[in-house]
Amino acid sequence: MSILIKNLKNKISKKKLITKHLVAVKSHIGNKVEFRNSNMDEYIIGVNSTQNTIFNPNLILTSLRRVLNFLKQLKKKSGSVLIVSTKPEFSNIIKHIGESSSQPYVNTSWQKGLLTNWEHLCVSIKFYRLFLERLKLKKKKKRKIYNNFHGLRTMKELPSAVFVIDPKTDIEVIRESKRLNIPVISIVDSDYSYELIDYPIPGNNNSILSIYFLLSIVLQALK
Repeated sequence: MSILIKNLKNKISKKKLITKHLVAVKSHIGNKVEFRNSNMDEYIIGVNSTQNTIFNPNLILTSLRRVLNFLKQLKKKSGSVLIVSTKPEFSNIIKHIGESSSQPYVNTSWQKGLLTNWEHLCVSIKFYRLFLERLKLKKKKKRKIYNNFHGLRTMKELPSAVFVIDPKTDIEVIRESKRLNIPVISIVDSDYSYELIDYPIPGNNNSILSIYFLLSIVLQALK
């Protein structure tokens, strides 16, 4: 996959190549048709033999380009993107993407008020950066603090945007972002609505391969 992403770095404008890989990693395979949200109909072109909805790959590509243009402008202003997924099965991939792109991330549990109560939470993050390794804490306690703050250790101010992998799972993150007018990017599957998302990417947000592929393309814009 790393070779694939490297090859794509300078070829994002080549529509056929990207579309081919979108299909290869099944980013175009949506949720079951019985769970379809009618607001996503504009992105759906059919149903396959397993009764999964099928996203139009061309519209996925169009959405990716819109996100990339947004991030390109954000990078010019030295902005940051907070990457969030609290699904345990995606923990490692979120950490990998966050670390490799030097962006803050949350890959365990969301701390309520992280954004809306930033002045308080940033003190805890600063404490983590300065003192955690020096404290003599029980291993379990230290691990909990690590999980809560390690991905945020470089975040010294509110992010310029938030990338929520699954808006259905992490709706609280979206609500806090909207309250502060922080733009939200998200991979929106066919069982959810894109209405609360500023920069939706229609696609499969249940597959590790799909998420890694889409995230890697998007975050190339911030490297």
